[in-house]
Amino acid sequence: MLKYALIVDPFSTGALYAEELVKRNVTPLAVLSHSPIFEVYKDSFREQDFVKIFLYENDIDQLVSQIKLFLVDAEIVLCLAGSEPGVELSDLLAKEFSPDKSNNIDLSSARRNKFIMANQLHKSGVRVPLTIKVDSAKQALEWAKSNNFIQSGVVIKPLSSAGTDGVRACFSEAEVKNAVHDILGKKNKFNIINNDVLVQEFLTGTEYVVDSSSYQGCHTITNICCYKKIYANGSNFVYDYLDFLPNEGHIPEALTNYCFSVLDGLGIKNGPAHSEIMYTQTGPCLIETGARLHGGVAIRAARHATGSSQLDLTLEYMLGDKTTTANGIGFTLKNYVRIVFFISQVAGKVKAVSPNLHKISELPSFISMNFKASEGADISKTVDLFTALGLLILCHPNKEQLESDYQLIRQFEETGLVSIQ
Repeated sequence: MLKYALIVDPFSTGALYAEELVKRNVTPLAVLSHSPIFEVYKDSFREQDFVKIFLYENDIDQLVSQIKLFLVDAEIVLCLAGSEPGVELSDLLAKEFSPDKSNNIDLSSARRNKFIMANQLHKSGVRVPLTIKVDSAKQALEWAKSNNFIQSGVVIKPLSSAGTDGVRACFSEAEVKNAVHDILGKKNKFNIINNDVLVQEFLTGTEYVVDSSSYQGCHTITNICCYKKIYANGSNFVYDYLDFLPNEGHIPEALTNYCFSVLDGLGIKNGPAHSEIMYTQTGPCLIETGARLHGGVAIRAARHATGSSQLDLTLEYMLGDKTTTANGIGFTLKNYVRIVFFISQVAGKVKAVSPNLHKISELPSFISMNFKASEGADISKTVDLFTALGLLILCHPNKEQLESDYQLIRQFEETGLVSIQ
């Protein structure tokens, strides 16, 4: 009998599922939750990797019928979200076609909507930031004042987006008003109108990423990373770099145990999850969790860092190549790896790209680079993940060499990697 896998919105790292499934004698099928494909994901979708593409038209019964009609002497062995917009639809399809590898359907919205997520975890006894959903600047200000957060800060962001899209840190009444005004009523990167805005206390500490793969309620940590974000171009949330970390020490242990409680609280029993956690003076506190793979170049970088990845372990579990009966850490750091994000301080039409870009590719720790700007292209100042000029992967067994290469890259950047017309 033929074996198929449904990948809902196979974009970003989710596009990598297809090739890996074929290696395991499983044929990938794509399901698109929206049409047209969101602009931020267009370049990552590989239509040719799928023998069949289904389009969801807001009728789950119709979609299920279409898929069943396609299945002749075949079965669906797993259903996964390929990217953030596909999480809820993937939950519905998994319940129908692979219920033994699905997640708690009653908590599906908590895995997508950040306000519901925070409330669900709070009810489960998991520490989260103080959070409110508002539909006006007046409500946001009243809440921030009542909790004495104006000076210590609040974070304002859309309820259902990703990649720091629209995320603002505010430390005055004027900043709160402007942030709510800029988000409310506008469409986010996923074409969803922001009818409400999320307001949370500003967390101070070090931001970590904990990626995981779950199977039958048991969770395995596939890698732990540390983000460095900086203030640039008026934004507090510009990505500088991300480091892959060893699994030893009290902080990885605390992050791991905390992440297990988050996954349980959100009803994640099967599949990958990408959790962003702030380690504060009083311990870990969740920023948000996505019930999907870590995006961007994380899978490729993880393979250099640990020899495996969240994607690899997810398929090993879900296809029966490997099993687990307990929570645990499933990786060892083999190389130092850093993902570096290019930051643009200028906006306009690119006149020329600097020869220094080629010099970067000759650095000892260089692995790969994705530079978005080319001659004639329009670029923006970097204010979030989506407006970064690109990124690159550095990998080396010597931490000092990697750090030296990184500093040189930033020097090249300061002198200008592009010139503007």
